[in-house]
Amino acid sequence: QELKKEKLSTENKVKKDQELNKTKPSTENKDQKLKKENTSSENSDAAHDIPIFTEEFLNFNKARETELRNLRKNVTDQEQEVCVLDKHIENMLDGTTKLKAYTEKLEARYSKYEQYLNKLRSILLDAFANTEFMDDTEVPTYETIDAYMVNLFTGLKNGTDTDSSKIAKVIKAISYLDSSQC
Repeated sequence: QELKKEKLSTENKVKKDQELNKTKPSTENKDQKLKKENTSSENSDAAHDIPIFTEEFLNFNKARETELRNLRKNVTDQEQEVCVLDKHIENMLDGTTKLKAYTEKLEARYSKYEQYLNKLRSILLDAFANTEFMDDTEVPTYETIDAYMVNLFTGLKNGTDTDSSKIAKVIKAISYLDSSQC
């Protein structure tokens, strides 16, 4: 009779928990797991009072084995997920290391090209400093040398700049460039 009373009290607690869950549909999964753990610990206390080799004991034992199997399966699944995430983290770290190395390489190359471009600008400025044009062409400065060279090139390419003396002066200035300084 005491076993029946304990079993009924446990069942009543479970029913109350289920009723609470129905009234509060937004309960979290963790809360449900904690309740299951509490009921399983209550069941373990009740298990000490179950006579061995009875139908009730066998059913209880099956339930415990099923619960244990599910827990082992969950542990295995979690371990696999952790392994996959560890591998993903490792791959991401390798990727970031490679990207950092590539970025440093590009920055070094960019710096090298920037130095080359600055030297080329100063050489072109020196070459065109002594060249005087008849028209109102502005003498290039360090800030305007890029635009000056683009305009000069497009004018010569399109044939819009047909002043033969200007063309001869540009050719002469460029022919005196010392490419070894670049």
